[in-house]
Amino acid sequence: MKKTLLRTRVVLACLVGVLPVHALAAQRVPAPGSRVRIVGADQRAIAVGAFVRLAGDTVVLTDAAGSAKGLTLQDGRRLDISLGLRRRTFHGIGVGLAVGAGLGAMVGAATYQRSTCDPNCFAPDSRAFNAAAMAVVFSVPGMVIGGLVGSRNREWWEPVRW
Repeated sequence: MKKTLLRTRVVLACLVGVLPVHALAAQRVPAPGSRVRIVGADQRAIAVGAFVRLAGDTVVLTDAAGSAKGLTLQDGRRLDISLGLRRRTFHGIGVGLAVGAGLGAMVGAATYQRSTCDPNCFAPDSRAFNAAAMAVVFSVPGMVIGGLVGSRNREWWEPVRW
């Protein structure tokens, strides 16, 4: 009983000690020159530019023209830092495969008609087989389209936590 209680306390102490370290590791403070954006309450970017400094609740950044702007972080606004450009090609292929296969299965099941080739059929004559065959057929263009969409470079952003 005492050993179990002691082990429980040790595990809890370790967990409590790890949580603040994890929270600190998740925080990113932008360095001067970092690409940042100010996002409004409606989740649209208000301004994008290079971070200069933070003065109270006002963020100073320079835009593409090189002019400095000071914007306040109030009324639901937040500051995001750029993580750079990334591609998600394999993710797009996977989503395209799933969407194509699902759509193909629905089309195959909806368009099934009983075959008239009773003694000489080379494939099973069932709604399930037709749905599976169409899922395979539709999954190929789904993977191609998903891969093309996922292969575009996209800028990734992370909110800055204070």
